[in-house]
Amino acid sequence: MPAFSQVHSPSANAVASLPDCTQNQYLKQGAQCLTFLYTPNNDTSVNSIVAAMRSNKRPAISDSRTKGFGSMSEADAYLFANPQTTLGAVHFNVTDAQHISFTLQSNSSTNWFKGHYQNPNTYFQLPLQMAAERETARHLANGSNLGWDVSYTDFAHPASQSASVVGNIAPTFFFASAMFNFVVLLHNLVGEKESGVRQVMNTMGLLTSPFWLTWALFEGVQALVSTLLILAASYAFHFDIMWQNSFWLSFLLLLLTNLALVSFCFFISTFLRHSSAAVPAGFGLFIVAWVMLLVVAFGFPYSTDYSSGLVALFSLFPWTILGKGIGDLASATTGDGAVGISWSHRYSYCQSQTPSPSQQQSLGYYTTSCVAPLPHLFLFATAQCIGYMVLAVYLDKVLPDRMGVRLPFWYPLLPSYWKPTKTTSPQRAAAALQPAAQEEDASTDVDVAAENAAMQAICAQWITAQTRSVQTANSCSHGKPAQHLQLHGGLNNSMVQCIGHSSSSGSSCEDAGHSQACVVPSISADLGENGAVVVPEAGSCDRARGQHQHDLKAAVTNPVYERQCAISMFGLRRSFVKRPALWRRLLKKERSTEAVAVKGNWLGIHQGECFCLLGPNGAGKSTTINCLTGVLPATAGEAVVHGSSITHQGGLDRVRGLMGVCPQFDVLWDNLTGREHLMLFGAIKRLDRRQAEKQADALLDQVKLGAAGGVRAGAYSGGMRRRLSLAVALLGNPKVLYLDEPTTGMDPISRRHLWDLIASVKQSCAIMLTTHSMEEADILGDRIGIMARGQLCCLGSGLHLKQKYGSGYRLSVQVQQDVHSSSSSSQEDRLQQVASFVQQHTGAVVVDKLETHLHFKVPTEAEPKLTHFFAQIKEEKDLLHIGDVQLRLTPLEEVFMAVAREAEIKHAEHMHETTELMLNGGTVLQASALALGR
Repeated sequence: MPAFSQVHSPSANAVASLPDCTQNQYLKQGAQCLTFLYTPNNDTSVNSIVAAMRSNKRPAISDSRTKGFGSMSEADAYLFANPQTTLGAVHFNVTDAQHISFTLQSNSSTNWFKGHYQNPNTYFQLPLQMAAERETARHLANGSNLGWDVSYTDFAHPASQSASVVGNIAPTFFFASAMFNFVVLLHNLVGEKESGVRQVMNTMGLLTSPFWLTWALFEGVQALVSTLLILAASYAFHFDIMWQNSFWLSFLLLLLTNLALVSFCFFISTFLRHSSAAVPAGFGLFIVAWVMLLVVAFGFPYSTDYSSGLVALFSLFPWTILGKGIGDLASATTGDGAVGISWSHRYSYCQSQTPSPSQQQSLGYYTTSCVAPLPHLFLFATAQCIGYMVLAVYLDKVLPDRMGVRLPFWYPLLPSYWKPTKTTSPQRAAAALQPAAQEEDASTDVDVAAENAAMQAICAQWITAQTRSVQTANSCSHGKPAQHLQLHGGLNNSMVQCIGHSSSSGSSCEDAGHSQACVVPSISADLGENGAVVVPEAGSCDRARGQHQHDLKAAVTNPVYERQCAISMFGLRRSFVKRPALWRRLLKKERSTEAVAVKGNWLGIHQGECFCLLGPNGAGKSTTINCLTGVLPATAGEAVVHGSSITHQGGLDRVRGLMGVCPQFDVLWDNLTGREHLMLFGAIKRLDRRQAEKQADALLDQVKLGAAGGVRAGAYSGGMRRRLSLAVALLGNPKVLYLDEPTTGMDPISRRHLWDLIASVKQSCAIMLTTHSMEEADILGDRIGIMARGQLCCLGSGLHLKQKYGSGYRLSVQVQQDVHSSSSSSQEDRLQQVASFVQQHTGAVVVDKLETHLHFKVPTEAEPKLTHFFAQIKEEKDLLHIGDVQLRLTPLEEVFMAVAREAEIKHAEHMHETTELMLNGGTVLQASALALGR
């Protein structure tokens, strides 16, 4: 039996005859070989015995295969001079005729070739010894037929511990197969976070727990399938490591380590921000894991020679658990007669000391250097699955996301996180009402000031209703009497007035071009002494709750406006703090700087209204939408959507199902079709499958993607992707719709069609739309607001803004050519005559002159003269050779440029900086605010 096999009852083996040296492949090839040497060669008894040894072998050994020497030293000299040519030697010592002894000399090294071992004891030493003993005895007994049959047996022995090749390389192969899925999973997780897809799903109402649970479920099924395929392949190829060990031990080891690796991938994904880093990170982890697997293969640290601290440290990683488990399974199947580890012996194969012979026979396989048996490894892997999953969810919350937003490290200790309250403290809204929080100055536009005043009235109403709700909840749950909420700085009925408006004629602040009145009557709030909002004691809790729910809905209704405010911004502010690196703060004394993206804006958007928000790049439009959708938390102020505060987690969760969002950049999966996108987001919005399918087909048709609904989004053009994003936003009939540049990259036909679609859905929801297309804003916007430097600069309908900020009218006159004269001076005289006529009657200025056309800019002050002017044109049309006259208002683009230019000048004045201004004709001028007459 091989030495590493376990032998309980060894069998007897007859000693073989002397081998022939010519049949031994381990001797030197090409040299004359000798079976054995003998000494002395000058003794007749020795020569007789050696001759008998040669002849009593079948076939007999020829004389040329043996060689005699006179002394042992001569034989040693020959062996030294001719290495690897002789199997051995026998040295006789003849004392007298009845006393003959001998000494054997042989090579005790084990020879090995292609998995076959040559035992030097049984191959040559024992046969030489038996031949010398037999022939010496026969010589002394003078009996050539003396029987001499000798057998030998090995000692009973357990299997020896030997290195397992399978145990060394199998963990690396198993781990490498799992790493392919690891890298793909890591890339997908980070890619979802980087592209903003996950943020959009959160905005649509997807909670954290379903997100992680769906990933874990999908990857768990994939790990199960992968484990079964590996086991099936191992059984198909008859790998002993699977055949001889218990199936459940192999199955649990591979499955649990795969699941632990999935959880570890979730954990690693929280530290990465770019999907391009997933492959290098996965490759780096594979190198580290491979080195650790090599270390584990050599017994470190899962041995009694090392401390438990090292064992615990290595047990934190899934691949070391895999390596240790595969090593145990491979060791149990090493050698002939190996029986592996059965399910019943999953604990007992690990022994602290050598068991008794009877125990060894019942165990089959055991080891005394084992630290952690397989069930302990299963517990370690299960702990990794749970631990890394919990860490991934926790770090996903406390590490900054793509927008820099994170929760505090102690958020699991906050009761409000686990059970958001249904009521919101009005302190943020109350703080926004204070004069110190309002970023309004004397130069604030009158329409913006009127909107501020109206929204401050709504804010006060909302504070009153919200405070009653809070106090009712407290009194009903704790039995405490109602209390007063003190608004710092006080609040009185006279604070909401027409702000920043003056008129020399003494007229009210009703503006002819503004569709809403800006004088707000008294606030319908119970105001006590020093501006405290007085909350009456709650009577019946049920009656009070019902009344306060009605108050919360009515609180966002402007007393002047007839429609409810679906979106209310109460001094909404968002700033970003840039913190320099630690070494810059220590060495260069640099301090943190604050950049204000949204400067305390007050705005209300009504149900059934499309509000267009314009502004240059970086004005704060997308930041405003991000604050209103919960992507970014507001730094200060309050925002209320359909009566619920979105600065409060509970309120934000309540309105997510009411919102539809079309982000500035398309966030779609390339591998999903258009219809699958809508079905997925329909499930997130909790639509049943039949309803989701119906809406998906209808929306695809409405955005002209019905024929492409089954095509992967990765094959869509840019315009088709924007249309799909709009369809996702319209899914579920949202009450509030945020469209951030929805028609970017579309052709004119598709853009016009989507304008019609947006106009049709406007009646059932409130829409906030940002765009850089002045034509789009003019057509869709019921009201238009222009932002610059984070502040709302002007507000009103398109016509109102053109009249207010435009430089008058644009007049185009076509002058007919003189067909009887080819002289250019004749046509020039006609153009000059028409220009003089227009300037005389309107005071207009020529801004462009072509061969047959004149373009004038008519100031607003000349509006009363236009009626008489057109009458004169009608009378003198033939005399002046006028073919056509067109009059139009200043385009919205000019209004936009004027407002943006004014904002830049004000900012330069405030910061004492030089700014670049774009003048008419494209000229860029650099000037300070003082040089511009500020």
